[in-house]
Amino acid sequence: MMNSMLKIATLCFVLVFAACQSEKEPERKTVVTENEEIVVTKKEPAAPKGKQRKAPDFTLTQVVDDKSITLSDYSGKVVLLDFWATWCPPCKVSIPKINNLYTKYKDKGFQVISVSVDRIANFKDQDKLKKFIKQFSMNYPVVYVTREVRAKYGGIPSIPTVFILDKEGNVVSIYKGFSESIEKEIEETINQLL
Repeated sequence: MMNSMLKIATLCFVLVFAACQSEKEPERKTVVTENEEIVVTKKEPAAPKGKQRKAPDFTLTQVVDDKSITLSDYSGKVVLLDFWATWCPPCKVSIPKINNLYTKYKDKGFQVISVSVDRIANFKDQDKLKKFIKQFSMNYPVVYVTREVRAKYGGIPSIPTVFILDKEGNVVSIYKGFSESIEKEIEETINQLL
């Protein structure tokens, strides 16, 4: 009896451990600068001009006011889609930088849509997310992700993940992780597309 229970416990442990390891993490390098830990990953190669894929459209609910927004309503603007979570240290580094980019370029046809991948189970979780948005002065739409949208955008296995869309809604660049060099590349891409 004891032997059977030990085998079952071992099997359960192996299954749980294997499930946690099922998503392979991208190669990472951690850099610490001025008390900020920044996780750096590589930019995914952009598709050649003319072979870019259209960003999957979505309608998602905003965290602050429960109004819906639809991605295709931003046609004609350069859009930065930022998939992030409140518990993610590199996201806490990237959000102020994205705020700065939005403030700098919003009057030139640039839009940020921030997609929270936090699991929201109850009102306490919603309040926590709203406080985070206020604390980080996120003055652009912040929406809740859905499983469907997450799947359409490749599952979002690492965060932050940023998609840059051109004025026609094509995915131009995808950035996983965050660093000063990624911030510079994002701004250069935005400037080229505006």
